[in-house]
Amino acid sequence: MIFSAHLHSHPQRILIVGDRPSLGNQESLIDFIANCLSDRHLIEILGAIPAMIDRLSSAPLPDLIFLSPNITGADGYHACLRLKA
Repeated sequence: MIFSAHLHSHPQRILIVGDRPSLGNQESLIDFIANCLSDRHLIEILGAIPAMIDRLSSAPLPDLIFLSPNITGADGYHACLRLKA
């Protein structure tokens, strides 16, 4: 089921965490996702797990987190376990 952002009184905050590899003239998957969602949502992009952990220690918290499972120098699955703890 898909829920519309119009059901909420404020734009949904979406945090996207992952690498943004250089693809020449092509946009990264992260940029693509951000561009698709930015018309109706507030988008924040971070490139590292430690930055995400720091960001989540302050308000406002995101409504949704897109987290890449394979980030350079980190493990997205381990980060999920840390968030759930």
